Amino acid sequence: MTENRAIQPINSTKLAHFKDYARSAEIIQRFTEVLGNQNAMAFVSSVILAVADNTALQECTPQSIMTAAMRAANLRLSCDPSIKQAYLVPFKGKATFILGWKGIQDMAIRTGRYRYLNVFPVYEGTEVIEDPFKGIHRLEGGKTSDRVIGYMLAFELISGYAKTFYMTWDEIMAHGKKYSRSFDDPRSPWKTETQKMARKTVLRMGLTQYGYFDPFDQMILSEEEQVIEEDATLPEPEDVQYLGDFVEEEDTPGPVVRQQILDNLGF
Repeated sequence: MTENRAIQPINSTKLAHFKDYARSAEIIQRFTEVLGNQNAMAFVSSVILAVADNTALQECTPQSIMTAAMRAANLRLSCDPSIKQAYLVPFKGKATFILGWKGIQDMAIRTGRYRYLNVFPVYEGTEVIEDPFKGIHRLEGGKTSDRVIGYMLAFELISGYAKTFYMTWDEIMAHGKKYSRSFDDPRSPWKTETQKMARKTVLRMGLTQYGYFDPFDQMILSEEEQVIEEDATLPEPEDVQYLGDFVEEEDTPGPVVRQQILDNLGF
C-alpha cells in the first residue's frame, strides 16, 4: 500500500474533479464571453496547468479557483506562475487572486501612454532626497550592503509628465500587514516572495496615484488583494456538463505543451 501511495499523487482525484469542472460547458461559456471561443479553451488549459503544478491549490474549491482565474481573464493576464503576471494563491481552502508586479507593469505599458517605466530596489547606504517642488526623487551616496531599504518607481508619460514614487521597507511591510489578510500566513507571497510583493506594492500604489491605466484596469487595481468568495452564479461541480478533453496534455505538462498554450493566448 505504501508503494502505491508513493506512485499516485495524493490529490490526483481532486485534480481530476477540478479538470472536469474547469472543462465543463458552463465554465467554458463564461470564459468564452470574456476571451472568445479559442482563447477561452487555451486560458482554461493554462489554469489547469497552474493547479496541476500546485498541490495546495488542488485543495481549494473549484468555484474559487475559477472565480480567481476569471479576474485574471478580465484583465487579460496569464495566471501561469512562470509568466509572473497574476497568481492563484491558496488561502484557507479557497483560491486568492493576486496580481504580480509584472502584470501591473504590463497593464500600464499596453496603454501606450508611457515613455519609460521602472521600479527598482534602493539599497543601504543610498540616501533618497525628494524635490518638494517637482515631486522627483534623487539618489545620493552609494550601495554599502545588499540590504534593501525601500523601492522606487520612476516613469514618464508620452505627454512629458514625469514622476517618482518611493516607499521605505518599513512602510511597505506596514502596508502589507494592514491590508493583506494572508500577510502572516507562512505560505503567503509576503513570506515566500517578499521582494516581489514589495516591488508590486510600490508599483501599484505609485501608478494608481500618479500614472495612467485603462479605466477598467484602474478599477481592479484599486481593490486590495482579497480572498475570493464563492461566486453564487457559478454552478456546483455536480451540476455541470463535462465536455471531455479539448486539449491533449498530461497532468504534469512539459515546457513544450505549456508554451504552446501560452502562445495561443498571446503571452
